[in-house]
Amino acid sequence: MKPLIQVIALSALSVFLPTLVSAESTPHDHITLLRSETLTYAEVFEGAINRAPESITRQSREQQALAYQGLSKSWTAGSPRVSLNYLGDKVFDNNGLQELEADLEWQLWSAEGRRSSQKLGQSYQREFVAWQDYLQLLISGRVRTALADIRQTEMLVNKAEDAREEARKLVDIAQRRLLAGDASQDALLQAQTLLLAKERGLLQANAERVDAQRNYVNLTGLSTRPALDFREERSALDEISPDHPVLRFLQGAVDIASDQITQTKEEARGNPSLNLGLKRLRGERSEDYNDALVLGFSVPFGTSAYASAQTSDARRNLAEVQVQYQSAMRQLQQTLHEVEHELAVTQTAIELSSEQVSLNRQRSKMAHKAFELGEITMTRVVKILQQQQLADTEYQLLQLKQQRLVGEFNQSVGVLP
Repeated sequence: MKPLIQVIALSALSVFLPTLVSAESTPHDHITLLRSETLTYAEVFEGAINRAPESITRQSREQQALAYQGLSKSWTAGSPRVSLNYLGDKVFDNNGLQELEADLEWQLWSAEGRRSSQKLGQSYQREFVAWQDYLQLLISGRVRTALADIRQTEMLVNKAEDAREEARKLVDIAQRRLLAGDASQDALLQAQTLLLAKERGLLQANAERVDAQRNYVNLTGLSTRPALDFREERSALDEISPDHPVLRFLQGAVDIASDQITQTKEEARGNPSLNLGLKRLRGERSEDYNDALVLGFSVPFGTSAYASAQTSDARRNLAEVQVQYQSAMRQLQQTLHEVEHELAVTQTAIELSSEQVSLNRQRSKMAHKAFELGEITMTRVVKILQQQQLADTEYQLLQLKQQRLVGEFNQSVGVLP
């Protein structure tokens, strides 16, 4: 009777163990992304863009572009100035000499100064438009990764559940054979050990799925996702174009830095100014006041050395931005070549893995039947089952990797989803 008591105890363990593991996993599995028939992936990406920290700078960038464009359309190069002057001899001779002057001064545009200001304003506007496309691509990469992580973790959960069910079937077979007296207790213990391992694997897979879903929620601000899984086709582009959002954004920075050199040079040289004022004066107390109109015009000169020093910083900034552009171009090209290579290798691996899956599934079916008939040991069955599950998981992981790489390829060539 002792073996029968042990069998009953082990059977009870197999019944209550999933419940215990599920109870332990409940606190972690508190995020469930519901499927929505109305939600679109365009709305998902838009939500992620609106929540992105980088979006905080949108308003300031737009205002900057508008401000520089407005400056270039202004009639004057700066704010007008009012000056008041008084001249008198009361402290000294006290003959009644007085002179009062009120002037209004305008900073005028030079021909080159206005052109450079207009060009700078246009460059800021182009950079703002390019930045918006760059931001879309940047956030799209994050969403692509988040969606790929969800697909992968869900697949691993499904595989872990299938593996647990297979382990339970082995436990049932081992129990029946032990009760019939044609299997050892060690075989049942091996099956129970396998079931415990698969339960732990399912617990870990569920935890990873929760992390992936939480990342999606934090990224998009949404508690639902579209009903269909996100898929995209590989772009026909096979090289990095100057129209790539990253390169257009950096080219905008290069244009601004180049225009700032001219702008800084013109500011250092100074602008011509126009003065318009009124003057009231008298020579002594016995004389009447004389009123006069004051009109003046001034032009700066001899400022080349000062202008050269002022533009040196702007030239250095231009060189640094040009380095960033070239570095980004090289990085994008390198990433594209790596992704292309990974896609080719993955496609070959998928074909080989498909054949391996077919073979392992046949072996697994034969092993189950053979164990029921007592032709092989539990150790052999467990080994074959694990090989089959590993091959299935590897095959599906390769398929998901291929989909992820398609997204990375499109991301590297600058194609928005």
